[in-house]
Amino acid sequence: MAEMISIKVNVLGKAYQLKVPSGEERIMEEIADFVNTRFSDFRKELQGQPESTITALAALSIAEDLYLEKRKPKTESGDQSQIQQRLQKLLADIKSANSDI
Repeated sequence: MAEMISIKVNVLGKAYQLKVPSGEERIMEEIADFVNTRFSDFRKELQGQPESTITALAALSIAEDLYLEKRKPKTESGDQSQIQQRLQKLLADIKSANSDI
């Protein structure tokens, strides 16, 4: 089990203490910066709206991005490996067919 490290992040001017696995501090800080930026953008666009409305809409916007990203076709390393194998077989078949001519 990875050692847990305590870090502080800021979102909308509030500090939050989080525990993250050792070595993942930077990514969590980047995520917090992303969330803070998105929330701040919504705050500017929705001046005068309650904080709960701003955070709910910003959270939905982030969730929409994640949802759409998850729906994209995957080309993971396993898929790429299968594609490479199929291409190599196809090339071998083409070479074999050409040598028979």
